[in-house]
Amino acid sequence: MRRPFWSAILVALTLLSSPVAASAIEDPPPGAIAGTVTVPAGASAADVYVTARDDLWSSTNIVSKTTFVDEDGSYRIEGLPPGDYHLKFTYNGPEPVLSEYWQDAYKKDESVPLKVVAGGQVSANAVLDTGAVLTVHVTEDGGPVTQRPHFSIVATGDTYEYGPPNVLHGYWDGEKFKTWPLIPGTFEFVIDGARWFAESRTVAVGVGEASDVSLEAAGVAEATVDLTIRSTVAGTVGLSAAESGVVAIGSVWLRPAGNPLQWEYHGQVRDGQYAIDGVLPGEYYVHFQGQGGAIDAFWPDAESIEEAAPISIGETDHLTVDATLELGGWIEGRVLGPGGTKAPATDMSLWRYDEGSNSYHPVEELVTDSAFTTLVKPGIYSVYARPRDEFLNSQWYESARYFAQSLDVEVTAGSVTVLDDMTLAERTIDVFPRVAGQNRFATAVAVTQMMYPTDHRAPVIYLVDAHNFPDALAAGPAAAAQGGRDSPRAQRRCSRCRPR
Repeated sequence: MRRPFWSAILVALTLLSSPVAASAIEDPPPGAIAGTVTVPAGASAADVYVTARDDLWSSTNIVSKTTFVDEDGSYRIEGLPPGDYHLKFTYNGPEPVLSEYWQDAYKKDESVPLKVVAGGQVSANAVLDTGAVLTVHVTEDGGPVTQRPHFSIVATGDTYEYGPPNVLHGYWDGEKFKTWPLIPGTFEFVIDGARWFAESRTVAVGVGEASDVSLEAAGVAEATVDLTIRSTVAGTVGLSAAESGVVAIGSVWLRPAGNPLQWEYHGQVRDGQYAIDGVLPGEYYVHFQGQGGAIDAFWPDAESIEEAAPISIGETDHLTVDATLELGGWIEGRVLGPGGTKAPATDMSLWRYDEGSNSYHPVEELVTDSAFTTLVKPGIYSVYARPRDEFLNSQWYESARYFAQSLDVEVTAGSVTVLDDMTLAERTIDVFPRVAGQNRFATAVAVTQMMYPTDHRAPVIYLVDAHNFPDALAAGPAAAAQGGRDSPRAQRRCSRCRPR
């Protein structure tokens, strides 16, 4: 009764080791595609390559083989597993020859596949045609263009965007664009750029439809497009009359009046000239930035955007906005920590003396932990250093705890003013001697005697009613405005109030 069981096992083992079963899983022999390619007169078949793909739409898990065509027009693609393949004949030469799929198709979805059988060879020939070529001459406001515009042409309707659609590269000669070869169908080209309003035209190639430009298949045609220039702002940027020159390099910015923090349009200054194209209608502040020592300015003759006035621009305005910048000077210095050590982060501020208001005003701020350099307008300045370390004292230049003790720094145009090192000291508390009398009258006499010893004479004396406090409080600033201690510097230090 056990015999049938062992017999079945023996039969199964025999089948698994059989040579017939092994040969059944071998791959079938590959096939091939061969044929000839004919090109128009003047073109070379050697500029054509042929690609066979089993799937035109996928980019993964596909079979794709490419070969170049011989000069006699023959080609052969080998090693293709059996199956359906799409053939593409691509021309890569200088003549206006169209590439195509097998059976005169220009679209992927119209490509006709051909079947490759195991070990066999299938024949596929192709005759490539000449494409239509369009030349577009470009002018601006009736004259030659001053820069290269952007040109693109794309297929419309059912026309396949072939050839490729963007013909910007390599087809501009300074006056005109020349397209790639166009297949039969409809197209639209657009010419534009920041400088101009966009212009577009429709093109029909061998389809007999109404359009701006019509071409026969394999024909040539020319068209002219005159671009309208958008608004421009241009001008000259010079240096002050004392320097009698121009700004060699710099920038000009248009900043919208509604959002002055935005830097909208930019023009580069070269040899004193600048131009900004393609400005949209609106109101703008004009910001001039010089280099090489020129001080920034705003139109018209303003130091800051708060003092500036905007310009108004329409759609096709061409405005001239000139500026004369002032040549500044540099202040260089160094901040050190106690004992000459490295300083902590320190806020530096420059205060410029204004003769008109007889006071000092902050004009520049920067942060440093060592050396600093800054460009400022010519004038008289006080320099203030405020360390961010709360255990160090702030100081005015030069080594002064208080503004009244500081040393002025004079800056001239085109020069570099080098300051002595500002060494920060550890924070201390100042103790001043008390000046007082038995009453306010005696106190006033004591203060006067301290400020003006017996060998000094006050240039002006104010007498006030001691019982009229506003009158008494105004006497001090009034005296300082009249000369104070007979010192022009003391007079300038009266910066908080100015009697009239």
